[in-house]
Amino acid sequence: MPPARHNCPEYLSSPRGQFSIPAPATLNGAKIFEMASGYPVLEPRSRPSGAAVIVNSVIRVLFATLLFTAGGMAVGLFCGIVGTVIYGMIKGGQIDMANAYRHVAIPIALLAGSVALIGSAILEARARTRTSL
Repeated sequence: MPPARHNCPEYLSSPRGQFSIPAPATLNGAKIFEMASGYPVLEPRSRPSGAAVIVNSVIRVLFATLLFTAGGMAVGLFCGIVGTVIYGMIKGGQIDMANAYRHVAIPIALLAGSVALIGSAILEARARTRTSL
């Protein structure tokens, strides 16, 4: 036996009584078939200005460069310390840890930072010139 709500005029039901949906609401005599979205994600947004896109891209490129430079410095310093310790064990005597910074860590950080700057600038330019569907 179908539920009692099928007999209400506010609901439309299938001929066999298998399902029911609410009848469309009316506003000043016009039927409303769709509800307005309460989610701001579904509403259309205006496109950002060109200056905002450029500033955003520059900040992203500089942030990626900073991260890769710091990572290169960390890896370079680790390799420099390990290399200096091994050199000191082989040669014997005093070791100078400043060489780990001067000759290994800083050049690796500069190399990683320049590669990151060029690579992230190319990727950002490709992302900005690609059209969205």
